Amino acid sequence: MTTLGGATTRLTTAAKGESHSPESWHPKAEILMYSVTKGSDISLWTVAIPGGQAVPFGDVHSSRPIGAHFHPHGRWVVYTTDLPDSSAIYVQPYPATGNKYQLAIKGGRGDIAAHKPLWSRDGKELFYVPRVLEFE
Repeated sequence: MTTLGGATTRLTTAAKGESHSPESWHPKAEILMYSVTKGSDISLWTVAIPGGQAVPFGDVHSSRPIGAHFHPHGRWVVYTTDLPDSSAIYVQPYPATGNKYQLAIKGGRGDIAAHKPLWSRDGKELFYVPRVLEFE
């Protein structure tokens, strides 16, 4: 929900069995990136405000929260994916072109993975939180 011109407006409507969570606002345009959770699958979507069509952002899927953020100039998106056997940070152009660049990955029991990535204010650096992975 957001307030546009004094009125509260619903930005997305989740279908039965799914939930929507905000991820990031585009810094130069009225575009919301949000995650859609259906069961154990989480995907990324965008919607232009007001009244835009919701569209998937690339083919991003994860079993844990994605933590997506737009680059300060709006040309890139950083996010994490956690799948049953790996964890990785990716950067993709915005709008999505199908290209993605993997920045960090670890796999296997007890390895360290990166999550919760965030751009520096000037967009020249990425920060993240390390986390111990325990895959079964």
